[in-house]
Amino acid sequence: MTVTVFTMAAGAEVLSLYRSILRAASAFPDYNVRAYALRTTRARFREQRGLGGAPAAAALADARAQLALVRRQGTIAGMYRGEDSVMEAGARGPQRGVMTR
Repeated sequence: MTVTVFTMAAGAEVLSLYRSILRAASAFPDYNVRAYALRTTRARFREQRGLGGAPAAAALADARAQLALVRRQGTIAGMYRGEDSVMEAGARGPQRGVMTR
């Protein structure tokens, strides 16, 4: 019984951590960095899906560190925002004063 409760609690924590990392990665102002962070987060969690025991605990600690890193980098990226990429500019439609054919 205690093993099942522990597994359920750990599973809920992993899901919460996964969602938090995705939310923090979605806040990046740059399209390329945002897409990279989302893609690598999903890939890492898929790779580590079947882990158990000590490797799972190590992966969970690594995911916590990754969340802290993504939050820090998102804050820094927000401070030094550059120009919009082509992907972001195209999503808003044609720019005022720019001729399109």
